[in-house]
Amino acid sequence: MEPKLKPSDFVHLHNHTHYSLLDGLTKIPELVEFVKSEGMEAVAVTDHGTMSGLVELYKECNAAGIKPLLGLEAYVAARKRTDKDPAHDKQRFHITLIAMNNIGYENLCRIMSNAEIEGKYYKPRTDHEDLEKYSEGVICLSGCMGSEISEAIRAGDDKRAFELIDWYRNVIWRCKTMGIHSLRHTRQSRKKSMIGTWLTLKSWGCRWW
Repeated sequence: MEPKLKPSDFVHLHNHTHYSLLDGLTKIPELVEFVKSEGMEAVAVTDHGTMSGLVELYKECNAAGIKPLLGLEAYVAARKRTDKDPAHDKQRFHITLIAMNNIGYENLCRIMSNAEIEGKYYKPRTDHEDLEKYSEGVICLSGCMGSEISEAIRAGDDKRAFELIDWYRNVIWRCKTMGIHSLRHTRQSRKKSMIGTWLTLKSWGCRWW
């Protein structure tokens, strides 16, 4: 018999606030208040392409006795972050990153600084080079339906999806810090593709978040 889950066993790891311009309405004080009222003990903020709300999250969580998980949903360039050809580089992908410790937070700062200074093209973009270079102390989730992996699956390109999973596994998950977004699909073809991917990820021992 499986143990009954408590509210404190659950943590929201992917939240957008009003710092995600045109995408989120949640105010951080209200988010923290809700988390505490529901009996949860931690919460993450992962705004689109910005870490602007993390200081506020840290202060509000500390005041409420909640553990703050500092993160963001980064944009990944289709090629390199320095490539800015309108014919190839308008597309970008999402990836969810959360600091596991102080080193991880510093690395998120480095990733986003480079994204703003070197990778800004419509949005601040990182790339595989920086994700690998600054992966220490960073928890990486597979991303929403706008991630590299999800886009490949939606396109029916399972070969590309598995190549990307393998890359993230070897670069990020080598420190056992890659998690998989569990996404529901209504289209049968995509369900089949997702199930195959999940089974492979399970065999690799990836954590489910």
